[in-house]
Amino acid sequence: MDQNNADDQALASFFPKGETWLSAVSVMYSNFQIYLENEKNMDERIQASIDDAIKTNPGIKIERKNDIDINNSLKAKVVYYLGTTVQGDGYTSYFANAYVPTPEGTVYIILSSRNKDDFYKSITAFEQLVKSYKFVQSSK
Repeated sequence: MDQNNADDQALASFFPKGETWLSAVSVMYSNFQIYLENEKNMDERIQASIDDAIKTNPGIKIERKNDIDINNSLKAKVVYYLGTTVQGDGYTSYFANAYVPTPEGTVYIILSSRNKDDFYKSITAFEQLVKSYKFVQSSK
């Protein structure tokens, strides 16, 4: 885990040993977004993310995947965003986003890869990271 290398894009970042945030083909990171006033639940946040991805990447392929069980009462919803072009990086990218509900908003756990083969090779590690999620405390 690295909390300093993600260019302020993430709360924590993960990449293969011997690599850096910039040199790794695939990285994982976590982030958080509070629920917006017009959002009633996490499903609306996920749909807003999907709608935005389609609008900014017309050729993108979106795949909803099976939920990942974190514990008996908590599940992460998973969406793959395949074939996106991230502005400024020049790569076609592949993302797996796990959306984890909290009382105040959504925790994102994201796998990002610049290579399709490496993306699919990294899915098991992504799923293990999602399963390791622990909710600590709510401010409510």
